[in-house]
Amino acid sequence: MKKVLLSLLAVAALVLSCQNYDDEFAALNSKVASLESQISSLAGLQTALTQVQSSVSALQAAVSAIPNLSSEVAAILADLSDLETAVSGATTAADLDALKAELNTTLAALQALIEANSASIASVVAANASLKSQLEALGVDVDALLAQNSTYTGNVTITNAAEMNFAQSLGDKVKVINGNVKIQITANNGVTAAGVSAVTKLIQTVVGNVTVETNASIDMSALTAVSGDYVVDGKDISDDALVSAGDILLDYDGGYTMSALTSAKNIFLVDYATTTGASAQAGTLSVVFNTGLKATSISTAASGSVHSSGGGVHSSGGSINVGSYTSNSVTFAEATKVVIGDVPVTNVALTDATELEHHFDGTATSGLSSLTVSGTKLTSVVSKAIKTGALSVTMKTTGSTLSMASLSSAGTVSTNAVSVDLSALKTATSIVASGATSLSLPEFIGVSATVGAPVTAAAATSLTATKLVATTVDIKTGTATAPTSVSVKTVGTLSDVANLGSLTLGAQATDLDLSSAALLTSADITGKDNTVDITIGGGAAALATLSLKGKLGVATIGTSGTDGLAKLVTGLTTAGTIKTLIVQNAKALTGMTLGHTEDAEYGANLWVMNNDKLEKFTTNIDRVLSFKVVGNAILDSFDASSIKTLPSNSSTSTVYEFTVTGNLTTPTTGTGVIGNYKGLVGTKVVVAASATTTASTTHKQDSFNSLKPYLRLLDAAKSATTPTAAEANMTIALEYTHDATPAGSTTAAVATTTITDIDDTVDISAE
Repeated sequence: MKKVLLSLLAVAALVLSCQNYDDEFAALNSKVASLESQISSLAGLQTALTQVQSSVSALQAAVSAIPNLSSEVAAILADLSDLETAVSGATTAADLDALKAELNTTLAALQALIEANSASIASVVAANASLKSQLEALGVDVDALLAQNSTYTGNVTITNAAEMNFAQSLGDKVKVINGNVKIQITANNGVTAAGVSAVTKLIQTVVGNVTVETNASIDMSALTAVSGDYVVDGKDISDDALVSAGDILLDYDGGYTMSALTSAKNIFLVDYATTTGASAQAGTLSVVFNTGLKATSISTAASGSVHSSGGGVHSSGGSINVGSYTSNSVTFAEATKVVIGDVPVTNVALTDATELEHHFDGTATSGLSSLTVSGTKLTSVVSKAIKTGALSVTMKTTGSTLSMASLSSAGTVSTNAVSVDLSALKTATSIVASGATSLSLPEFIGVSATVGAPVTAAAATSLTATKLVATTVDIKTGTATAPTSVSVKTVGTLSDVANLGSLTLGAQATDLDLSSAALLTSADITGKDNTVDITIGGGAAALATLSLKGKLGVATIGTSGTDGLAKLVTGLTTAGTIKTLIVQNAKALTGMTLGHTEDAEYGANLWVMNNDKLEKFTTNIDRVLSFKVVGNAILDSFDASSIKTLPSNSSTSTVYEFTVTGNLTTPTTGTGVIGNYKGLVGTKVVVAASATTTASTTHKQDSFNSLKPYLRLLDAAKSATTPTAAEANMTIALEYTHDATPAGSTTAAVATTTITDIDDTVDISAE
């Protein structure tokens, strides 16, 4: 109960004027007495609480632009919310008695608050019919409020000495003017800047229009709110406290700064050039608005003039005449810094400016129709836009930075900025960043999640867009002095691939040939499905690390019949699934990490051929159709024990090939000594016939032995009455070197044996 009475008193007091407080407090006490009767029961308390909450909520919205009042009202509303929870605990009239003892102290505190804010409160009430109705329901006499001692009802006009003297005689009544204000200071009309300032420095709120035509600055430093048009023509004035106004025209040289303005309708600015001589003018050197300013538009007007009749902004007639203009289009020739608030300006043309801040953001469903910025001296452009149509930003060609870190969608994007921040951009029709040396697009997916957009960054040495589904990526052109880094999700065409230094593809969906990427040092490629083929020919002479992952079809590393890949030593790694992996003529390759498996349905092919320095490798594949290890001059061994399961779609027509030949062609030292060979060396053992057995041959070769489980599986399938996998088309050529020295001979000899068939009489074992 205590809180509801205090809250009601605070609301009423906030909107009272500096009039006869005895009368007002008597009225309040009467109101309190009435409420005491209403809340004698719990139901009455709930009714009063609902009434007060409604009024306080209305007041909170109305005074949001007045900081001290806003916080006071917010606190009251919080108290009411607490009271709503606790109201069920109010059971006796003793609570009301306790409140009476505190009433006088509370009223004294409220009186101080009223005196400090009466003008602001009067302006809010006068402009808000809904709030007026809510407060009158609480017993507040709003009409009396507007007739208080600090309010003048009527127009204040100062265009001659007599009018100036009359305005001065009004004293503090001009704090709130319920009417229009018109001021003219010319060389011959008898009005002085000092005389006008004696009046205008007191004005806090105008419920009407303000028109100032002056040849000298005047003091309007107390002015915070104008409900109608606001015009300043001829000379800048002291109006830095202005928070809100209707339509605004500013027409004077030197620059425009309104750092407190947060609310307006249409704003018109006249651009001035610097001149010298008798009529010298400074020119419009800066345009700086509050970054949080919300307005319908900011536009550059061709000219500005004032007319005597009321009304709004028109191309002719009315209170403001702005000549010709394009809405939300600004042009400034000499301003060096331009700050636009939360206003949907779509075109900015600047000649001398080096800085531009554009703080319009819009909402998730609306944005700018387009945004065009041009300024050849601009080194910094910051835009808060989250959505726009066509985006074009032209800046200085060196040292320029475009920051649009909130932009999530756009049409075509074009900029020559050197540094470009589009870190939130998800979709755009295309991006042309012609001057960017580094382009980061971490959220960009193109036009949609499946259809890509071209990205042109002709000067970039770095492109990062890991979610980008790109039809085209055009990277640095010409002869590259430094290779280019590209990281995207998938790309159709890589223009100027010869300049590519590193490549990351997160889900490559189309075939890609990197054979001419002469500067490519590293590639990390994740395939999207098993129809994607990757080719990296011998022309990629600088490639040192290559990682293949995801799902790939045919991955061809090296060129048939031609040595290449001179830097690829141990940097080849695989993972995911690859249908066919071909590693050939990689003259520097000494080892590789094969972590990939295969498509469970179709099986895999693995071809390792003519890699002169390859010593050993281990497979991870399970189901294999073709296994070719051919011509690797010093191959020490391989471990193929992972191969042990038939592909699920094996049929009577399935072809299997196992060829391991020509892998022992170059001894490491000497010749003809089997112990000095590092190739696939094995032992042939002939077991003599006995009384119970016939002669047989045992081939002891560890690498071949790792193939034994799979070959036996194929042999069993072949021998089956109704085979599930056809081995009639199986090709086997397993060649190994063994000691052929006759017993008792002192001269070593090496023989080569090739196993061409697997049947029950042939044993491949390590025994």
